[in-house]
Amino acid sequence: MSILLLTLTLFSCGSDDNLNGLWKLNFDQSSQSPSIPYELFFNEDTLYLTDEYSFIYQTNYVIKDDSISLTFSNGNTWKTSFIKKSGNLILGNGSFYKNDSGHFDPSLQYDLIDLETDEVLNPNANMLFIHLMKINDSLQVRLNDVIADQGSIPAYINRGHSSANQPLALFVGEGVTFNDLVEVYKWLQISGLSEITLITGHKMLAEFYIQKDQISINQQALDSFISLKNIPPAPQKPKSNEQDRSVIEIQNSIDLEQLEKLVDSQKYLIRIDERIDLLDYLKLCEIIKHNPNIKKEIR
Repeated sequence: MSILLLTLTLFSCGSDDNLNGLWKLNFDQSSQSPSIPYELFFNEDTLYLTDEYSFIYQTNYVIKDDSISLTFSNGNTWKTSFIKKSGNLILGNGSFYKNDSGHFDPSLQYDLIDLETDEVLNPNANMLFIHLMKINDSLQVRLNDVIADQGSIPAYINRGHSSANQPLALFVGEGVTFNDLVEVYKWLQISGLSEITLITGHKMLAEFYIQKDQISINQQALDSFISLKNIPPAPQKPKSNEQDRSVIEIQNSIDLEQLEKLVDSQKYLIRIDERIDLLDYLKLCEIIKHNPNIKKEIR
């Protein structure tokens, strides 16, 4: 009897039926797709997927026959083929192997602000990525897959032979405020960056809604920030003549109504107060993005 129990125990421990743990994409596969996750982490009935942008999705999953159905945190669902054989997983077009020595931290998962826009992210292998997220009410910055302080942003932007002209995408996590965004914008402007792609929500795996923005912190506010952080002064941009522009002050959603009365042929300077709500700011960016006669600055 004891021999039989030992045999059953050994068979159970060596079984491939247990999915729990970390699985990594086999990059030697012949066929790849942008929607293939790079990592899978099974934890009971929860599956975490990490994509090429180091964004982590938390899903519930159901396996039936040779397919897997995933339900994302935003309610979207995705169904694809799923086969487990010879110690490997085949999920869609991706082949994965078990990495028992690897480590996965589920606490790094966060949700985006879930704002749908009329633009989606076009994959760009040259693009840098920063994750701005609130974890337990604490603002955190993740540079690729490394948690860092905001002061590390300039070195990340200008590392090696990279330049400030390299495109950057900023993932905006749920709970992030406009003040949080402005803080990061100041570090980015110090780094010489003037344009950014904000990632505001995801449609599906590796499909994101975006809002493009111009980084434009008022020079006086930037100088105060540089002094506060004891940062060596950065070269200042030549001052532009804004005297021929009508100034519009924006502090809240009610002030946005002024934008409905703009004259296409007239030039404007929109001054944005840090007290504005983040979603109102993104709405403002959407309203003015196609008008070349409008400039904005954050005070």
